[in-house]
Amino acid sequence: MVDTLVDTSVLVSAANAGEVMHRRCYTALTTAQGRLVVSPLVVAEADYMIARLRQVSAEVAMLQDIRDNMTVAQFTNEDLDQAIALVEQYADLNIGVTDASIVVLAAKYHTTQLLTLDHKHFQAIAPLASGSHFTLLPPG
Repeated sequence: MVDTLVDTSVLVSAANAGEVMHRRCYTALTTAQGRLVVSPLVVAEADYMIARLRQVSAEVAMLQDIRDNMTVAQFTNEDLDQAIALVEQYADLNIGVTDASIVVLAAKYHTTQLLTLDHKHFQAIAPLASGSHFTLLPPG
């Protein structure tokens, strides 16, 4: 089975029933094959975004779902160095460290499969380890 990295956009949409992409993201998370891997930076960013909406029950449900159904990856200082290099390399896209962490962790987990709604960034970024592009789910 292939590991899949999960982006903030999918977690937030799946947690918030008011989001246009809620059903699609929720289904993608609950039917994914293989292990779902999430960057600790994604967990923090998604938590912040849901907490800002003052939806504590949705926030807690999302965090419990991450705990129960996903692997929160370790993110080391060396990983941060790689992420910083990616932020600099893709400065014109303004990808930020959270998206960069996903690219770094995809290489660590030997996958190019991402659950994301951020197709603009991840279509433009080349994987670090293998492949010429990321496979983005759910399809746009």
